[in-house]
Amino acid sequence: MQIEIKIDSSCTEPRIVVVTDRMTDEVKEVVKKLSEESPQILTGFRGDALEVIEQPEIIRIYAALGK
Repeated sequence: MQIEIKIDSSCTEPRIVVVTDRMTDEVKEVVKKLSEESPQILTGFRGDALEVIEQPEIIRIYAALGK
């Protein structure tokens, strides 16, 4: 699969065009991924390190010292 990105300062909204000779599983997967809502990402601190927290791992949430 070829990917081309054009930067155009007059473009006000991103536009995606897929050019293909037929609908394939690969094209369907790309369209599906582009159509999905952005995932909600939750992060937290463990010591001084920032970590991504998976939703199934969450039991409860509390904040201390604004972190």
